[in-house]
Amino acid sequence: MSYIVGGLIIAVFAGALVGLAWMSVRARKRAIPGVSAALASYNEVFQPTAHDSHWELRTDEERKAPTPSPDDL
Repeated sequence: MSYIVGGLIIAVFAGALVGLAWMSVRARKRAIPGVSAALASYNEVFQPTAHDSHWELRTDEERKAPTPSPDDL
């Protein structure tokens, strides 16, 4: 009986890890903002360099191209 419970705990843990990995890939491909922010908080704790690059990408997306002056036309 204890083998079944132990195996069930390991299976649930492995399923959660696979689910997080799948959600991460899906969020990056589709750019889902809510999931992307949730994964950023996860990356902040466990992968600090990935979290830093996430914010670099966010600022690059928000940055607008400078508007040309009327003299350039």
